[in-house]
Amino acid sequence: MDRFFSTDTKFYAAWSLLADLVIINLLMIATSFPFATAGASTRAGAVVVRDMVREEGSAPVRRFLHALLSNWRTPTLWSLITVVISCGVGYELYVISRADLGGVGMVFTAGVLSGSLLLLGITAWVYPLCALSDAPTPLRRTLAMAAALSIRHLPRTAAAIAALLIAPAAVYFFPGRIYAIATYFMLIGHALSWYLVMLAVEPALPAEDRDSQHHA
Repeated sequence: MDRFFSTDTKFYAAWSLLADLVIINLLMIATSFPFATAGASTRAGAVVVRDMVREEGSAPVRRFLHALLSNWRTPTLWSLITVVISCGVGYELYVISRADLGGVGMVFTAGVLSGSLLLLGITAWVYPLCALSDAPTPLRRTLAMAAALSIRHLPRTAAAIAALLIAPAAVYFFPGRIYAIATYFMLIGHALSWYLVMLAVEPALPAEDRDSQHHA
C-alpha cells in the first residue's frame, strides 16, 4: 500500500497532474473575467501546461500569476480578434441556415466551417508561441509563424484542433448533457484541452526559443 501511494509511482504522478490541471483550470476561468483578459489568461495557462509537458518547474499558481502579467498584449489582441471573427462566423451560419439555398447553402456552410478550422488551427499555435518567452512578441510575427507551423506540421495541428473542439463537440452531439459538460469545462476541461494542445505542438516549437523563458 505504501508503494502504491509513493511519490515515485505512476499513480501519484497521474493524480498530481490531475490536481494541477484542476487548479490551473480554475485560475484560467477566474482570470478570464472581465473578458478582455481571456487572451492573457490562456497564454498564462499555456505557460504552465508547457512546463508540465516538459516536466519542468513547480509552484503552478505562482507561475501562472507571473505569466499572466507578462507578454499579455499579443494574446489579448488575438483573443479579441478571434471573438470578432467568431461572431461574424456565427452570423454567417445563421443567415445561411435561414435562407433556402439548397446545395449552394451547403457549399457556403462548408466554406465558413473550413475557415473556422483554419482560424482554430492558427490559434492552437499562437498561444504556445507566446508562451515561449515573457518578453513581448509582435502580433504580426507571431501570426506569421503560427500560420507557417500550422501548415508545416499539419498532423500536430489536426490533433490540437481536436483537443480544442472537445467541449464544443460534446455540446453539439450531447445537447441534453449541457450541465454535465459545463461542469467538466469549469472543473478541468479548459486546462486539459490546452494541455493536450501543448502535447501535440510542443515538440515542433522553435528550438532556438525553447529555453529563452525565465522561470519566476
